[in-house]
Amino acid sequence: MFTACGRCGWGTYYLNGTRSYSGDGTISDASVPSGFFGTRGYVIDFPTFDLGQRFEASYHLSGVPTLGVRAPAEISMMVDDPRGFLASSVDSLKDMFKAILKCSLSDSSGAVITKFEAPLNSLIWSSPIHGRSGYALYELHKSFFVPNSKEKYTLTIEYSGDPGLSGKTASIYLWCACGGS
Repeated sequence: MFTACGRCGWGTYYLNGTRSYSGDGTISDASVPSGFFGTRGYVIDFPTFDLGQRFEASYHLSGVPTLGVRAPAEISMMVDDPRGFLASSVDSLKDMFKAILKCSLSDSSGAVITKFEAPLNSLIWSSPIHGRSGYALYELHKSFFVPNSKEKYTLTIEYSGDPGLSGKTASIYLWCACGGS
């Protein structure tokens, strides 16, 4: 079966959509319905920040929807690119980024679910999620976790800043999707 529930199992998202979420950021439905091959999912967006400045934030998340036992959520940094960076390739663009991103997700007991610290130029640079322009940066093995809708999480972000990128913006987002062909 190719439906979202068949590929991932049932989760709270299928009963409540995004209504169960409470916490920082803005949650939105990112589903792309298309019969049996549709994708179901959501995005939690956090405020933008200037890449030229040091940035630290802690976000609290509760009631994060689940899409089943096999559907991990991804923590990414979205580097905005409304007019395009002046680079001939992604590799030369990555070389412009010298800052370091530190990310940690812990549960209500303080146990660390996942964490990473890496220079931006060593992260995976992917095309963005629905309707966005820029690059989604993530750590291949440590940006993912399977949400528990009954858990309360704290997402802590530290960004070192890079004066050469002053005026360029980025944001952190969490997204989860399941389904498709």
